[in-house]
Amino acid sequence: MKMRILCPPTWRMSINLATWARKLKIPLAGLQPVGAIITVGNGIPDDVVWLILGHKFDGEQVVGITKPREELGINSLSSIPKLIESGRTKSLIVSMDQERLTLEEVEANIKRKLRETGVEHELIEEGRRIYVFNCVYACHRFRTAIVVNGLDKPYRRHTIEDHLLEFYREFVKRDLESLLSDVSGDPKEAWRRLKSEEELIYNQLLRVSCDELERIFTQHVRALKLLMS
Repeated sequence: MKMRILCPPTWRMSINLATWARKLKIPLAGLQPVGAIITVGNGIPDDVVWLILGHKFDGEQVVGITKPREELGINSLSSIPKLIESGRTKSLIVSMDQERLTLEEVEANIKRKLRETGVEHELIEEGRRIYVFNCVYACHRFRTAIVVNGLDKPYRRHTIEDHLLEFYREFVKRDLESLLSDVSGDPKEAWRRLKSEEELIYNQLLRVSCDELERIFTQHVRALKLLMS
């Protein structure tokens, strides 16, 4: 699938996606209609992960990618009505970090925020850090897959960087124990310290098989497969 950047070109995420698409030689979509929209609740580097995964799980579909201007994490669900009322899609992926919450707290917060936003919802599939809902807003019926970033690893909080660090450990074959000790197990700070190896890691993500990606980005790949089904 090809990603079409939907946020304004001056936004940081638009610039970051365009830059990495060029570096990684991943073609972006132009002004074609989108079959689905991914909204990224935490921005960068989540956007590049979705860019690479969408490219690897190829297909004819064009998928829009955007970010709410101000809302982060769970609050990014507030952007759903605007996205649906635009008439662009009937399928959404909303991606957010787990942070320090338990999964029970995350699920409760998701359902609470959907209610507050006025979105009627029925949970139709639940996996480890993925929740799929049939939704109704006003007269619009649509499906939303909510992807929660994080792995069952002993990080201080759970974010998209969990996945990138575990990928780095397994496929770039580098030990992380000393680095994680230095940053007290904070995955975001550990990733910042790997800045010089970021391009190497992204290129390695492009090289490995889809099955290998699915082991580490399980919930993300499940959401993409739902879009393609």
